[in-house]
Amino acid sequence: EHNGKNGNLINLNNFFKNYFDNDEKEGKFRPNVKTIDILVEAYLEVGDIQKAIATFEKYFNISGKDQNKFEIDFYIISKIFNAYAKEKDINGAINFFHLYLKDKDENSKSNNVILSDLINIFVKANDIEGALKIFEQYFGPSGQLKPDLYILSNIINAYAKDKNPERAQAFYNQYFNQNTQNDLKPNLIIISALFNAYVQANCLEDTLKFFNKYFNSTGKDSRKFLPNKIVYNNLIHAFALAKDSKRAEEYFDKYFDREGKDKNRCLPDTYTFNSLLNAYAELGNINKAEKLFKSIPPTLCDIQTNNLLLKTYLIANDFAKAKSFFNKMD
Repeated sequence: EHNGKNGNLINLNNFFKNYFDNDEKEGKFRPNVKTIDILVEAYLEVGDIQKAIATFEKYFNISGKDQNKFEIDFYIISKIFNAYAKEKDINGAINFFHLYLKDKDENSKSNNVILSDLINIFVKANDIEGALKIFEQYFGPSGQLKPDLYILSNIINAYAKDKNPERAQAFYNQYFNQNTQNDLKPNLIIISALFNAYVQANCLEDTLKFFNKYFNSTGKDSRKFLPNKIVYNNLIHAFALAKDSKRAEEYFDKYFDREGKDKNRCLPDTYTFNSLLNAYAELGNINKAEKLFKSIPPTLCDIQTNNLLLKTYLIANDFAKAKSFFNKMD
């Protein structure tokens, strides 16, 4: 497994050939599902999707007629879909779906997961309409499947990426309105996705209204949700997009504790610091941006952190500092 996870395909393949055989010839072991999963993952980690699929075809019962092969493993299918998503290869993902999954257990929970992965591939490739077509085909009025909360959150996330809170809200109302005849109840994931739609659209006042309506930081109001770090991060990001560094600071101090000593506040992560840094960058506030940058633990700095400080210098028209900092960047 160690060899596989590190993409050391030569060692992994040699090990597999030396110790495994489907017919258990020459005292070798018959591989199990976990063994094949590791082999497929190894190919995916080095970007060889075709060899991963060839291995998948060789050992899994795609047709449903070969009892000598393993039943389809939805874990590894999800991994293959994620590989297509990483490459933003919509056509490859659709072909894979139609070849191996379209007619498999249409009413199963597993297929919901696969369809959700397929929708995500469209979203990551910025093909929002494509994602919605897949949803309508399988989960719409004429579809055969019933959407779950995970599927619904993916569609709301699609609208968020499209910076369209109105359509996100209308979609939410369609499934979670009090008059809707279904047994679904919104959870924190659904509400967070809808909140993010307002954040991404840079509608600060609407974002704050939504936050106050649906979230309660004390946990004392059972009708509202207790925010998590993702919600708070998005709130700081909303202030940054609106170039409101004052309130970004205020809410950062209110909901985050750098030392991790206050159990009622969150420990900031890379996204938290980058969001606050972006609030300063948008205004070209070099003094505050540099002070924050120096205070961020090195383990929480990424390329975006450096880019945001560079952005600060450029917006402030301090090209000498921008050039100096750029030359020091790795």
